[in-house]
Amino acid sequence: ANALDRLAETDHARGDPDRARRAAAALAGAVHTSAEHLAERLLERAAADLAQVVEALLDEYHLERRGLSLVGGGGGAGVLVPLLSRHLNLDYTLAPHAPVLSAIGVALALVREHLERTIVNPSRADLLRLRRAAEVAVVRAGAAPESVEVQLTIEPQQHLVRAEASGAVTLQASAGPPVVADDAARCGAAARSLGVAPEAVEMLGDGGGFRAFAASHRTRRVFGLARGTQRVVCLVDERGVVRLRVSEGTAAPTTAATAAVALRRLCDERTRFGDAGPELPAAYLAAGHRLTDLSSLATLDQIEALASAEVDTLPPDEPVLLLVAPRP
Repeated sequence: ANALDRLAETDHARGDPDRARRAAAALAGAVHTSAEHLAERLLERAAADLAQVVEALLDEYHLERRGLSLVGGGGGAGVLVPLLSRHLNLDYTLAPHAPVLSAIGVALALVREHLERTIVNPSRADLLRLRRAAEVAVVRAGAAPESVEVQLTIEPQQHLVRAEASGAVTLQASAGPPVVADDAARCGAAARSLGVAPEAVEMLGDGGGFRAFAASHRTRRVFGLARGTQRVVCLVDERGVVRLRVSEGTAAPTTAATAAVALRRLCDERTRFGDAGPELPAAYLAAGHRLTDLSSLATLDQIEALASAEVDTLPPDEPVLLLVAPRP
């Protein structure tokens, strides 16, 4: 990038273009090409390698490209992220203070702990015990207790139960309350994520720190000939960040007093039956600033138990937002 003189004077990655060109010319001579062509090929190769990683993540997390945007950080973000966005045909933005984002990330990194147990047909008590053990472990490692979130994963065939706890270190937790986005900002964030105009977005419910929005758009099926309509739901937190997006989801606002039972009923209503038996929907619970993913749980009893554990410490009238959707 320096050899091609593509960096602004204020860019942290900027060096001496003349020296960069001389270095590129020396290497280009060894491979019988020009310095400019070599520099272009190196940048394209770097972007192509990054594109493979992003594509793998899109597949792994079943993310749709519609409304998706890349956010760049690090010293080379101003060069690589625009190239990457062209490779993937996605929009992009550079994060505030992008050149020093990696250093900030180290200072504000999440503390993580992973626990795994072999349990045949785990009971409610088993799940809550493992969840509590993961919470205690991550707090001992330096996480602020109020920031801890625990993700439980159950693999029935292997009789494995995993708990992954994460929490912010004290520096991040004490950085002060986040800037709260207003209604228009949240709606705008949802519209960008859903790929529609703000006036096409419908608000489905308010869960205190989270709001659910939905929009429908046309899709093409059967070699692009048949058209259908897909309804997509997203959850936006109090900072205006889209934390979750699912297709054909159902969102329901409720309170802490009834959240666990309501989520069980909602999951029961959206359960599908096939040759392999019942298939529960993916379930999520949003309360306060925490979004709990219950999609890996295998039974209604497990979903209700973990949902109950999430809301037990909240006031009975605390707003809670429930979301269920077909599994990808």
